[in-house]
Amino acid sequence: MVIDGAKKKHFFKGVVVSKKMAQTATVMVSRFVKDDRVNKIIQKKTKFHVHDPLNETVIGDEILFYEGKHVSKIKYMYFHQKINATASNNE
Repeated sequence: MVIDGAKKKHFFKGVVVSKKMAQTATVMVSRFVKDDRVNKIIQKKTKFHVHDPLNETVIGDEILFYEGKHVSKIKYMYFHQKINATASNNE
């Protein structure tokens, strides 16, 4: 749904693989594509740096995030919500 000329957000789903930077989570997104040359289905993976201002995520969480305005040179994705949280303790 588009309201007053606003763009519709494209959401991605991925797993947090790193939390070494402040307010940033590195998230891996997997997708499957068919390779016509060898007639096989291949899993491709892409890493995104996601802006997480409240540091809500931990490694292993499955999250939903969307594309937006650049925060830095490599960070243009924004955290939306957790889908599945890991059973680890928050320290």
